[in-house]
Amino acid sequence: MKKFLRWPYILPTVLAVAMLCIYLLALSGGNAAHDGSGPDPVGLILMLVVWILGIGLALTTLYAMFARRRTGAVKGHRARVIGFHAALWLVVAIGIYTPEIRESFSRRAVHQTAAWRAPETVAHGTLKQVERAYLQARQETDDPSVLNSAMTSAALSYFRVDVLKFLKDQGVSLAQPGQENAWIDSIVRVLRASRDDKPQATLETVQWLMDEGGKQGFSLKARATDFSAITFYFTAYEDVNNPATRQLLDLLVAHGADTVGCKGKAPCPLIYVAGKGLVTTVRYLLSQGADPNSVTTGADETALASAIRDRNSEIVKLLLDAGARPRFRVHDNDIALACETQSGSDIEASKRVIQVLRAGNLHMTADDLARYQGPIYSEDQRACIRSFM
Repeated sequence: MKKFLRWPYILPTVLAVAMLCIYLLALSGGNAAHDGSGPDPVGLILMLVVWILGIGLALTTLYAMFARRRTGAVKGHRARVIGFHAALWLVVAIGIYTPEIRESFSRRAVHQTAAWRAPETVAHGTLKQVERAYLQARQETDDPSVLNSAMTSAALSYFRVDVLKFLKDQGVSLAQPGQENAWIDSIVRVLRASRDDKPQATLETVQWLMDEGGKQGFSLKARATDFSAITFYFTAYEDVNNPATRQLLDLLVAHGADTVGCKGKAPCPLIYVAGKGLVTTVRYLLSQGADPNSVTTGADETALASAIRDRNSEIVKLLLDAGARPRFRVHDNDIALACETQSGSDIEASKRVIQVLRAGNLHMTADDLARYQGPIYSEDQRACIRSFM
């Protein structure tokens, strides 16, 4: 009588059950550590064990299906093993993906609720449609605060002052007594959402928020340097020549904001925009008192070095005229930097930068020159450096 092999059934079953149990245990613990400092180490260990068990199950399946047996087996044994393992892997797959499938259906159900649809109407809906969607959602939701937060966020992001006024009539205020920080956050959200084709809408939304905050005596002074963030010069402040953008900047400054920075620990957008060729923005920042000699913390970068690296002679001249001082240190020498750029595809732009530097009566000493005689410089670059002696 031929022997019936049991291990191709028992061993994979044990591995599969252990793998599913540990996987579900890892999911129940969440992904983050208790102190919020990073991934949960216990969860990572459990998932590692799941991977090891999964590899073991896969090897067991392959061996059971394809290994050559030296002992006999009952007729049809291999077919039964294949069927059993296929069913086992199907059960494992269902066990692993069931939580994700359940979550997907849950999200879909949430997206079909009025509380979810109401904020979406803010993007393109009329005020009447927004009012109707909001009032319906208020009747259905158990937590109006979540709905109100989503509605105000959407209204700020799409510059819907009419919706903000409606929400205020419903008791949802963005300038509540003692909530100055939340009020400033709402202004920052508008500035981040702004686009170069929406300067007037940005201005009107911020103006309304300022009026509301003024009734509570709010000011931007407590977080003045928040408004000199570099990102705003690529959103709300991008077109500084636009009258609406200028009014917006004046409005922020009038309420205590620092839109220029470049002093103390404030961000210095001048350094960044100088390296992006934004001549108009550089001119504006300098006219508003930006320090042309500001240095980026850590990187030790200056606006002049940034403009030289970008080979923008117009910005280099603007900065020199404003009092920018070239660096003459061993590793940070702006004349050497200008001479280094005399390679690549835009040599003519580099030459124009060098001409501007020469016109500024800048000179290097013999000691400066001695540092730049190494093999990393070409003869043309060394000749350029010597020309500033």
